[in-house]
Amino acid sequence: MFDPTVFDNLKVIVEGTVYDAEVDKQIKILDREDHVNIANMSRMFRISFQLHDSEALITEDKTKPVAAVKLHSGLNDFYMESKIEAEKATEKNNNILSFPKPTTENGYGCTFTVSFSIEKKLSSSDLQKQYILQYEPLLETISTSWDEKTSYDATFSYDALERCWKSGYTFTVHVPHKIGENQMDLLYDAFVRTQETLQMLEEHMENEAAN
Repeated sequence: MFDPTVFDNLKVIVEGTVYDAEVDKQIKILDREDHVNIANMSRMFRISFQLHDSEALITEDKTKPVAAVKLHSGLNDFYMESKIEAEKATEKNNNILSFPKPTTENGYGCTFTVSFSIEKKLSSSDLQKQYILQYEPLLETISTSWDEKTSYDATFSYDALERCWKSGYTFTVHVPHKIGENQMDLLYDAFVRTQETLQMLEEHMENEAAN
């Protein structure tokens, strides 16, 4: 047996929250990644999902907004965590008053990001600039809603088989500080906000299609 790290404990919280939401038919999980990079001794967990929809259960709609929640911890996080835990064990064995449970202020924990992706077919390359401008106000709305640093990427490609232009948009919310076990409530709140943002993106696309 091994003592679970902060990364392990937070991953369990994320997994449990997302799986419970799928059981309750609030969302549909699309993909799950759990990586260990032995080159730099880092770990990454990522799970993507979309709001529950009867049609999406039959065939995945590429234009339906998708959210992805990601946790990441690096070598320094694991080193600092093991170092502090070793110091606490030494103090306990020496019958010394132990200091409070460490927080992310000690320099370790997990980075936490949430990304939202949209794919859409365009009838002409002339629509690219117009379509970008339509999503700039949406980026501002997401940034205000999350009150965190938000980045925005747009990509365009031409599908020769389908003979159409395709666009991809990704909004990524970056929590500027590392989170630890004493901030588990942040994960629950972030998941609720993620569902709200997905709903907002879907409504935006429905209104766009109606116009």
